[in-house]
Formats: sequence, C-alpha cells, structure tokens
Amino acid sequence: MISIKSIVAVIIFLSYTFNGSAQNIVWEAEITVASATIYGNVRPRLALTEDNQPMVIMTRSQNGQIYFTKGNNGVFSSPIALLPATMQSYIATWTGPDFDAKGDTIVAVFKAKPYDNGHVYTVRSTDGGLTFSDTIRADNHDLGLAWMPSMTMDGSGNPIITYMAHDANYTNPRYVYVRSNDAGITYSAEQIITSSITGEACDCCPAEMVADGNNQVLLFRNNELNTRDIYGVYSNDNGANFISADDVDGSNWVINSCPASGPHGSIQGSNLFSTFMSGGTGNEQVFVSRSTLGGSILHQEKQALTVSPSGNQNFPRIATENNLVVVAWAEYVSNNLEIFTAFATSNNLIDLTTSHQQANVLTNGIQTNPDIRIKDGIIHLIYQDATNGKVIYRTGQIGFANLSENDENKVLLYPNPISAGEEINLPESWIGQKIIWRNMMGKTVHITSEIESAQLNTPYLSKGIYFLQLENSSIIHKINLH
Repeated sequence: MISIKSIVAVIIFLSYTFNGSAQNIVWEAEITVASATIYGNVRPRLALTEDNQPMVIMTRSQNGQIYFTKGNNGVFSSPIALLPATMQSYIATWTGPDFDAKGDTIVAVFKAKPYDNGHVYTVRSTDGGLTFSDTIRADNHDLGLAWMPSMTMDGSGNPIITYMAHDANYTNPRYVYVRSNDAGITYSAEQIITSSITGEACDCCPAEMVADGNNQVLLFRNNELNTRDIYGVYSNDNGANFISADDVDGSNWVINSCPASGPHGSIQGSNLFSTFMSGGTGNEQVFVSRSTLGGSILHQEKQALTVSPSGNQNFPRIATENNLVVVAWAEYVSNNLEIFTAFATSNNLIDLTTSHQQANVLTNGIQTNPDIRIKDGIIHLIYQDATNGKVIYRTGQIGFANLSENDENKVLLYPNPISAGEEINLPESWIGQKIIWRNMMGKTVHITSEIESAQLNTPYLSKGIYFLQLENSSIIHKINLH
C-alpha cells in the first residue's frame, strides 16, 4: 500500500481530451532572453540549473564579449559580461564559446583573439552565476594554433575540454583533450586521442565532448582524402584511456572544402546518440545516429530527420532523457532560415521523420543556431533570431495535438513519477475498466486487464512519459515512469 508520505508528495497532472491525433511538442510562448543591440545574439548556448531553470551565454561580434544570464520562471536576469575589457573572444556563426554547469559551478570556455596566437581560456563561477573568476588558461599549446574549444562537465563538476590544435603554419590539424580535476582551477596537459583514426581533423569543423558517468566520447569530423565523416573516440574509464573509435556517420561524404559544421551528442545508458549534418546524399541533411558503448564504441544505425528536406539543414543539437530523443536544427524554407525540432523514442528513431515541426513563431528572415536541453520532461530551446536581433527561449512538453484541458476532470494518480512495477493509486471510479497506455508517439504499448481495485502495479515499460486513457473515455492522464 502507498504510505501517507507518498500521498503528501502527490503530483497532479492535467487531464486532456484525446482526439486520436499524433503527439507533438506543445510550446509555451517565446521569451526574449536579451537584445543583440547591447548583449549580442551570436551562437547562444544553453545549460540548466539543478532546479530546471535555464542559463544562457551569447556573444557580441562588435566587442568580442561573452554575456551570461540566468532565467527564473521565464524572467531572465540582466546579462553580465564574462571577459575583461582588454580581452575578446573569437566569434563566428559556426563556432564560438561554450559552457556547462554542475550545481553552483559554471564554466565557460573560449578562444581568445588574436586568432593567430590567442589561447584557450575559461572563466568559472562557484556561486551559480552571480560572479565569475578572472580568465584561466586551459590550453598548453605554445607553438602553433589552438582554437574551436568545446566542453562538458563530468558527474563531479569537473570540466572536460576539447580544442583543435595546429602546428606552425596551420599544419597538422587535430583535436586534443584536456580536463580538470579541481572543478576548473587547473587543467591537464593536452592529449591527442584521435591518432588511431586515419586522416586528420576537418580543420574548421567544431567538435564536441560528451560525458555520462565513466563514459566519455569525443565527436569530431574527420578528413581522410576529403571524405569527411563524423567519428566518435570512446573512453569507459572517465577519460583515463580512450580505447576505441568508430565512424558514427557512415555517409562517406566527399567534399573538397571544409563545411564548417560539427556534431553534437548525448549518452543515455549504453547508447550514444549523435547528430550532425552531411551532404553525402546530395543534399545537406541532418541525421541522428545511435552507437552502443561498452568495451568499445560501435555504430548501429543512422536516421535522417526528414524524408526529403525542404532546403539546407544545419547546426543540429540533441538532448535525451530516459527513452526520449529530441533534436533541434536550422533549415531553409522559401529563402528563410527556420528552427525545427523532432523527437522519437530511443528504440524507434524513424519517428523523427514524422514528428518534426517548426519551433519559431516569426517565419520571415534568419533564425539559426539552436540549442536544446530536456530535464524532468520539460524541453528547453534557445536560438538566434538574427532578423530581429534577439536570443529567443521557449519551453515545451510532449503532448497530443489539439488537446483541450479538462480542469473538471483532474485526477490524482500517485505517486507520480513512479517506477515500473510499483503500485500506483487510482480513483475508485476506474475499477472495472481497462487502461490503454500510450507512449510519447501516441502508440499503444500496453493495455491492462479490467482493474479490480484502486491500486495497480505499473507495467514494466521503459523509463519515460506515458499517457493513460480509460478504454471507454476520451480523457488522457499523464504519468512519468522513472
């Protein structure tokens, strides 16, 4: 039986009328994060606080400055400058500063100007973004060029950084790896972890570090005689050794010039999900691939986001939670650049082709460089509105299209969230009826037998959001298996 403490912790989800249509992302209204006139809006990046509030950095081309702001229930703080007035970051539409957070520790990484001999630096906050440190040098690359840094945090709040290194005269491009073991105060000597892969790094394509638990993967675009596929280099011991590498792309895209477009990724359990742009089919399309992680990294499948893109697709970002995969990207439609999203369950990536939808409200002009995160079922999206000079933020949740709230039919299902196999309390009016369980794509995944009591053991389904519908009712109830 459910304890009194569990009842006190009840979470009430709204009930909805189900009209049989497929699900989509139900977006809240757009919120302006900042105005480019003062703070810039180039290539914004997104992270989340422990209590699921957004943090954003953006850059201003006019002064090379990086600005940080933090949201609180839809209201963003006045952005603060992260760099001293004597320093500028290298900024482009396709590369620039990056950041991540763990608890109250926030670290941002950037390549300092001038381009030829500026180094890779970080700034860090230990008070949740109220104040930031002076610059801390992260690279130890004294001869040649170091640029295009990106980073992530490990589970202990230690920054993991990759950047491209060149020898003198811009030769021998390769991605190197540095990490901190003291939350960003100092950094290790750089390691070359891509030497087992034939060829060299594509010399103007950003890379990404992805980490979860002991698993770490460097994702980067390789260049082997102008074949420019995305590779993953894998460590299963928290970066002590990188033991395996694989082509997670498989497009065999041959192009003589650098496409200036890099990958992004997310690890969920033993799966790595990667997203990237490739022109291997003749069109510049965005794909999602799945690779398994264990004793090695092994590419398993690749899925295009659309069957036939309406125009060039680029700059994809990906987020995962439980069995949900969500992707955002920029795509040309009728000479306008728009932001699109798509989602699928992790074991059925083909649903990405039927769930895509436009995420920006203004459909004229240039909207680009999205970033996306998901936590506790809430999807967070930001993007650069180049036409109106803003950074735009939206939140959304997976839901059925054209749902209408039924405030008179709110239902207590508790505890909620709940683990598979645990006992959940139901309204007594449900006794004698069957429950249809639908996944996030609206597909039926389980049907109970007739309910005999007001307590029910939840079925052994994968973690994620599910929608419950009584067999003879049009009302949908949302539940989270965690």
